[in-house]
Amino acid sequence: MNCFAFDTPISILVGFGYPKDIANVRQAFEFLNEWNTARRGPLFIKASSACSKAMNGEVSADEARSAFMLFADASGILRHNNDLPDAVVIDTAERAGRQLRA
Repeated sequence: MNCFAFDTPISILVGFGYPKDIANVRQAFEFLNEWNTARRGPLFIKASSACSKAMNGEVSADEARSAFMLFADASGILRHNNDLPDAVVIDTAERAGRQLRA
């Protein structure tokens, strides 16, 4: 295990609600670099800075993980335990509706 790895991956929802696990500082940093510039706020800046500092050995991977998790939660992309991807929930609801009408 490298020094950038998270003890526990952070599961987020991307695109149309598909799960993606972020397992280390580098993945978190790369995800943040692709984040919409119009949606970058104070928690984005803190998470990005923490990831950068972790890769430079200035803070721990746990600190970067915590900052990324706060950002993901505030942004509405954090996948909580037992959450189904939004796409699955929508598809299941649509199927249930079709079965009820039939």
